Amino acid sequence: MRYIQTFISLLIIILLVSSCNQDKIEQINQLKSEKEELTIEIQLLSEKIDSLLETPAIQFQNILSNKKINLNDTSSIDAYLKFKQKYPNSIWTNLALFQINKIENSKKEEAIDTAEDHVFGNWKWVSSFNAWFLSDATPENTDKTESILMKSDYNCLFYKNGELQKRDKFEIESFIDNQNRILVYVNFENEKDIVGNLEPPYKFMTLIPNCEDCTYKTYKKVD
Repeated sequence: MRYIQTFISLLIIILLVSSCNQDKIEQINQLKSEKEELTIEIQLLSEKIDSLLETPAIQFQNILSNKKINLNDTSSIDAYLKFKQKYPNSIWTNLALFQINKIENSKKEEAIDTAEDHVFGNWKWVSSFNAWFLSDATPENTDKTESILMKSDYNCLFYKNGELQKRDKFEIESFIDNQNRILVYVNFENEKDIVGNLEPPYKFMTLIPNCEDCTYKTYKKVD
């Protein structure tokens, strides 16, 4: 009788241990399954990020990420022009440079000076585009006004709702590429890049941030 009780006790212990082990195995299998699902999600997210980074817009933005364009290398310019041709209605086509096509040799210096003059003046904020949230903003739907006064002494004033917010300086780089295009690149000292549309009469330019909030502000020249 005592042996039977001992056997039963051992059997109960074995069953309990087996049950615990089975629970642990199930937990381990569940964790493995969750890990595999997370790995798949991470892989998909990584592929999505890679895909975004490979878009022409991001590629072109990366070309300009150092603010300066190598004046002796037209590859970045050509890349932009190809992108503009392929995506003529994209907001990204507002990046980069002022352009005047096919300037005669005798008028190059005059044309450069004229192109730079288009930068000077008062620029009124007309719209914004947030690349993270794909949202738009305008003075009408925000009840805010902004403007930039760009002076011929290369000082500029930033206004918000009619009040002066800050001062800055800017520089202008002009050059002629190997296709006789006059290109004008405007750079703030403390602000982010500021750039203009490609076609005369230079009515618009876009303020490009450093993607802390990725909001691109478009300004229109006030006549």
